[in-house]
Amino acid sequence: MTNQNDNPEVVAAEKRIAELQAQLLAAQARLALGQASSNPALSALLQRAEAVQARITSRARFWSGNAAQTFVGRKRTHECWLAEIKAQEALETRAQEVDKAERETLKALAAHVATLVAEGKTEEAATAAREGVEEIEAGRADAGLDLLETGFNLAQMARKSYSAEKQAPTGRPRGRPRKMAEGESAE
Repeated sequence: MTNQNDNPEVVAAEKRIAELQAQLLAAQARLALGQASSNPALSALLQRAEAVQARITSRARFWSGNAAQTFVGRKRTHECWLAEIKAQEALETRAQEVDKAERETLKALAAHVATLVAEGKTEEAATAAREGVEEIEAGRADAGLDLLETGFNLAQMARKSYSAEKQAPTGRPRGRPRKMAEGESAE
């Protein structure tokens, strides 16, 4: 002998009956609430509940919705800015160090070349100046400024790319529609 609960049709029917009973209870509760809402005490509670729901809905935008306004989106924007600023700071700090060292090397080189010129050794002075400048340029190339500049450029590109991505159209109109002049068509 088979149990009626094993019959899929019976199980489906029982499930549908339970769903309909739940819908009926919800409808009865809405009806009772609608009839009782004329009561001043209940009316005040319902208004307060609506105000709370409006606040909840308003605050939900910080977690979902427009990506630019979510907490995650705003944090990401600032992280991009900070990465760019740190990269630029590293580049400028190193460039400042290299420039100061170059200044001191140029002062020493100029003093050496001036001494050679004063001694009448103009050919040696020209050679010393040329070789000194070549050493300075080689030192600048070895200073890592190119790598730091590349890092800064990449950080700047990442920030700009993220900003452009945030501002990309979402498919829904922004702002109020433009008022059309009389006789103008929307086409």
